[in-house]
Amino acid sequence: MGQNTSSKSTTKNKRNRKWQLYLFNDNHNSMEHVVDSLNMHIPMCNRYRAEQLAIIAHHQGHVVIYEGGNTEILILYNTLIQEGLTVDATFI
Repeated sequence: MGQNTSSKSTTKNKRNRKWQLYLFNDNHNSMEHVVDSLNMHIPMCNRYRAEQLAIIAHHQGHVVIYEGGNTEILILYNTLIQEGLTVDATFI
């Protein structure tokens, strides 16, 4: 019985962990498209912040664009993939 409780709590902890969503620089999206996509889909991301994130990704190769729970990261990931952006997610 102790093992069941442990594995349930481990599964619950993984679901409750924070995730980071990364934007990667690529050669097929314009800066304007990236900025528009971030501005439209990332919560609390105004145009100025979207421009900053796009510039950082352009110069450094990637940038964390959002941190959150598993479900919201998955939704954002799929949305940005549909927009054609190069993104990835990892948990912290």
